[in-house]
Amino acid sequence: MNRFKRFVLNGLLITAVSLLIRSVSVSFNVYISNKIGAVAMGLFTLISTVYGFAITVATSGIGLATTKMVSEALGKEEGTNPCAKQTPTIRCIMKKAIFYSIAFSFGSAILLYTLAPWIGNTLLLDARTVRPLRALAITLPPIALSSALSGYFVAVRRVYKNAIVQVFDQAFKIYACIFLLSLWSAENVESACMAIVVGGAIAEILSFVIQWLLYVLENRMNKKSNTSHFSPKQIQRNLLGIALPVAFSAYVRSGLVTVEHMLIPWGLERSGSSRERSLAAYGIVHSMVFPLVLFPSAI
Repeated sequence: MNRFKRFVLNGLLITAVSLLIRSVSVSFNVYISNKIGAVAMGLFTLISTVYGFAITVATSGIGLATTKMVSEALGKEEGTNPCAKQTPTIRCIMKKAIFYSIAFSFGSAILLYTLAPWIGNTLLLDARTVRPLRALAITLPPIALSSALSGYFVAVRRVYKNAIVQVFDQAFKIYACIFLLSLWSAENVESACMAIVVGGAIAEILSFVIQWLLYVLENRMNKKSNTSHFSPKQIQRNLLGIALPVAFSAYVRSGLVTVEHMLIPWGLERSGSSRERSLAAYGIVHSMVFPLVLFPSAI
């Protein structure tokens, strides 16, 4: 299969998976909103904004850096063959990317877990967000490592493996959330948020395990004995040179979005609305209206 056909097929596969996941996500949000109520959805969305910033810090541009460096190494060492075996240079890139992911993600997880009481009580103005934030902290290392592995699969043009992991993650997340909501009281706002958070956390961890197994199996089949064309220090320098600028710009964008979302319920309360009504209005707009409005962007 030539490069153009593979490019088109990978693009169509990514689009199809994105449409499927977004369709399921919108439908699932409607189910969750009916199950736990608009107030709980607002609280969960507020938690998700902080979580989104933590994910940005945990990943810190590693997905893009991995894709760029692995694809360049393939072009220099293996030509344009998309099924080329993994070279020592690529293995070194992946080792550096994994170490980078571990360092940033564990640092982000520790900060989120430690600062959760202050974030919940001072910034989000709701103590019910503290336990969910601490539960979400444990998912940051698997997410960061998955980002590096996902970048690798994109670079070697095997995006179907990422698609498999994404579909599994969405399916298991839905099943786990429904199961946990049946066990924990959906009428209690904090318990409802914890059920969704824990279900999503389990799905993220299992998705990373599957992605890691796919990478290990491919790595075992594609080992080579030749030496790398680049030194580990040069690879590390190049990786940091790509990832860190991307990370810093992402910090600013994600930070501004997080602040914006924090200010919306606060602004509604300042205008005379109660805390519960503010959260309900915020939850309806950001968890149901916006996903539907932005749905066509997948195409």
